Amino acid sequence: MLIYLTAAIHTLLAGQKISISGRVTDEFNEPVIGANIMIKDTYQGTTTDLDGSFILLASFSGEKKIVITYLGYEPTEKLIEAGTDSQHNTGTIKIKPSATQLEGVTITAGAFEASDEKRGTILNPLDIVTTGATADVAAALNTLPGTQKVGEEGKLFVRGGAAYETRTFIDGMVAQNPYNSSVAGVPSRGRYSPFLFSGTMFSTGGYSAEYGQALSSALVLNTHGLANKTQTDVGVTTVGLDASHQKLWKNTSLAVTGNYMDLSPYTALINQNIDWISPFRNYGAQGIYRKKISENGILKIHGDVSSTSLRLKYPNVNNPAVPNDVSMRNNYAYLNTSFKEIIKDIWTLAGGLSYNYNHDYVKFDSTYQRITDQLVQARFNASRFVGNMFKIKTGVEYFSQVYQEKVDNQQDINRNTQYQIHNYAAFTELDIVFNSRLYARIGERFEYSSYINEPTFSSRVSLAYRLNSNTQVSGSFGQFYQLPESRFLIYSPNLVNENALHYILNYQYTKNQRIFRVEGYYKDYNRLTKYDGDYRYQPQLLNNSGYGYAKGVDVYFRDRKTFKDIDYWISYSFLDTRRNFRNFHQEAVPNFASMHNVSIVYKQWIDQIDSQLGVTYSFASGRPYNDPASEQFNDKRTLSYNDLSANLSHLTELWGHSAILFISCTNILGFENIFGYRFSESPDDAGNFNRIAIEPTAKRFAFVGFFVTFEQKKNNSSQH
Repeated sequence: MLIYLTAAIHTLLAGQKISISGRVTDEFNEPVIGANIMIKDTYQGTTTDLDGSFILLASFSGEKKIVITYLGYEPTEKLIEAGTDSQHNTGTIKIKPSATQLEGVTITAGAFEASDEKRGTILNPLDIVTTGATADVAAALNTLPGTQKVGEEGKLFVRGGAAYETRTFIDGMVAQNPYNSSVAGVPSRGRYSPFLFSGTMFSTGGYSAEYGQALSSALVLNTHGLANKTQTDVGVTTVGLDASHQKLWKNTSLAVTGNYMDLSPYTALINQNIDWISPFRNYGAQGIYRKKISENGILKIHGDVSSTSLRLKYPNVNNPAVPNDVSMRNNYAYLNTSFKEIIKDIWTLAGGLSYNYNHDYVKFDSTYQRITDQLVQARFNASRFVGNMFKIKTGVEYFSQVYQEKVDNQQDINRNTQYQIHNYAAFTELDIVFNSRLYARIGERFEYSSYINEPTFSSRVSLAYRLNSNTQVSGSFGQFYQLPESRFLIYSPNLVNENALHYILNYQYTKNQRIFRVEGYYKDYNRLTKYDGDYRYQPQLLNNSGYGYAKGVDVYFRDRKTFKDIDYWISYSFLDTRRNFRNFHQEAVPNFASMHNVSIVYKQWIDQIDSQLGVTYSFASGRPYNDPASEQFNDKRTLSYNDLSANLSHLTELWGHSAILFISCTNILGFENIFGYRFSESPDDAGNFNRIAIEPTAKRFAFVGFFVTFEQKKNNSSQH
């Protein structure tokens, strides 16, 4: 999974080919925010920051033009020549308003968009690798405001929402199973390498009507365009092997990757809190085909297969002398085909087909459980500018999910249940630029699910107002619906969509590569799934009477300017949330919610040793848990969570080829972190319930990897 470290870190840190920087302004010398910067006739591009500046890392030889485009302005070209200097500064590029005007009002620059891309947080692949997350997307995002530290699961919990409330999209298509399968108490890890993606857009609420079936958050991942070189990468790590080969032709590229991960060496060297019989083992392969189908069009086909297994002796809280024998095997396949095309410089068309397959085989002592989850999705959307002040985007979507569960045990032999859902959706969204300061996005989404036979309409509105060239305020409101979790739907067709209302107010100040943002929010949950008893044997216990709320404040500050070669950010989240859902018998703080979360991320490039150092500190206040002996429900709290992690990326060479030595370690100071407790079903003679702490699988995770890139010679005629 980490094979992409070599080329990506080398390019991002050292600028393997050429770094193009500059600033874009309007006719009043105001910065243009969100202008598109592209290398002409390629898919290499970026957008301007809040001060109008940009940095574009590109790979080409000879002369090329960059093209600057922005709504309401004439496209502008600038000639760039890749010479011996690896850095090129274009200076200030001034763009001119287009001749088209609406009611005599010319759109001026700097309207801070109300879109997800402008209100959300965007991390590049290097950010994800150098946050102590060992290239795990979810772990890196957990350093951002609005997220919760739920270490026993390793997934994204956003603003008081459970993990299933965050939906992952790859090139617009749903990734149904974005985490490796695991068992209770063993955290999952994201399946996808961050270096597959040109950017990671993380919206913690109030997101676009284009995306549905997510109560709390949308994680939008967009893959790279056409590859820019032919190369082979080989990686050897303390937990496995990776190899990939990428071939570039004139208008086509193909990349194939194979990887093997085995945690046995790690578990043998690092003391474990789990009695492993067979530690986590994974085999995987991936293929990515990209083809430029026209001057402005691209086709992408991404396939991923993997097989995972683990087995352990699980602590038995009811009989500590006899641990449970738990094992898990998983087979996974994912196919994503997407396209994007621009027709006559007016219409932008995009869409795709995807297939998700996930099969889990879990054994818990004498109980065998087989779960198969398959999802097929098709979507198409089109967008265009209308006049000089409007952009309209509309689309349709369909997915079909088949979910099957088989359970064999002594009490319930050959129980076999399944369901199938056909879900239809359509959306329309309008962006309005009222003037140089005020921007709006208005959207409506319709969905109909055959299994629950319920149509839904959700309205979403976002407004942004620019106070000056560096400051803006924005607000959003949205209705969000999501089907109950599959583990509930499979037992009852009488459930309906859960829903949440989002109210968000945002203030943001940005200048000279510094950003400060504070955001307040309120979420109102209704029709959450609830039950009292064992719903597997009494499905009539399942209902939608649950409810809750989440409110809080998120603060984020990032500075890439003050100190040379240093980038750091600080995030803080305050969360007040309560729910009455699942098997709760009263309203209470859910077990996954902590009131205070803090992250400090520090990254420094050390030129003397060609290395980047990354240090991350994370803190979370105690989480609630329920002690059966207590008179109050969920009134106990764990101790605070603390973690100090560090990593070092060192650029070097091996036999004349670029190489990376990557070292990472979590929880360097050895904090004792406890996520909660499991209690016995019945008390002892003294009335006390036996308990077992839910801890990390090990106090620390240490990783060392060495990665080498073998590049094809520049004079090879197959490269363009």
